[in-house]
Amino acid sequence: LTKSSLASYKSGFDKCKPIWDTPMCDIKLMQLQDIVNSCSTKSRSTQGNIITVQKLVYTYACKNDLSDKDYSAFVKIVEHKKSKAKKAYTREEIKLLWDNIDWKYKGERKSILDGETVADILLILIYTGMRIEELLLTASSDVHLEERYIMNRGTKTENALRIVPIHKDILPILEKRLARNGENLIVTEAGNPIEYSNFHNPVFEKFCKDFD
Repeated sequence: LTKSSLASYKSGFDKCKPIWDTPMCDIKLMQLQDIVNSCSTKSRSTQGNIITVQKLVYTYACKNDLSDKDYSAFVKIVEHKKSKAKKAYTREEIKLLWDNIDWKYKGERKSILDGETVADILLILIYTGMRIEELLLTASSDVHLEERYIMNRGTKTENALRIVPIHKDILPILEKRLARNGENLIVTEAGNPIEYSNFHNPVFEKFCKDFD
C-alpha cells in the first residue's frame, strides 16, 4: 500500500472510534451508517474511506467467525452538504478571549480535563492560523520561541509542512504551555496529550456556552 492509502485507511478507522470497543457481533447497521452520516459535510472520498475500512474489518471478522453478517454492505454514502461559511473572530470576541484567559473547565462528571484552560488554545489558533488538529499534534520540539516560529508538520499530507510565525502577543502563552514539559505543546497539567474529540466536546462547547 502507498502512504496515501495507509493514511486514508487510518483516517477512516479513526472516524469509527465510537464503535472501537463494541464486539463485532453487537454492531448494528445503524451504528455504521451513523458514523458516515456524521461526516455528511465531508467529501464522498472521505465517506468512502470509512466504508472501505468497515468492509475490510467485516471481511476479516466473517472469515474468523467473529460475525455472521456483513452489515457494511448496506452502508451508503450520504449527500454531500455544503459547509457553512466560516466567519473570522471579531475584535470584541478576541478581547473576550484575552479577558477570560484564566477560565478553566469544570464538567458535570469527573474528567482528566477538569481545570484545563481553553481561551489560550483558541488564541494560539487565531494568531497562527493553524487547524485545531494540527495544534493538538504539535510537538514541543517544533516550537522555537527564540526564532519565533512553529514548524507545522500538518495532519494530512507531506505538503502540509510549513513554518508558522509566532506573534509576540502569544509568546507568554506558548512559554506557559511549554513549561508543562509535555511531549506535545498542548497537554494537560499532568502532561497528557489532548485529543480533538475530548477538547471539542465537552470542553470547547462548555466554554462557548458560558460566554455565549
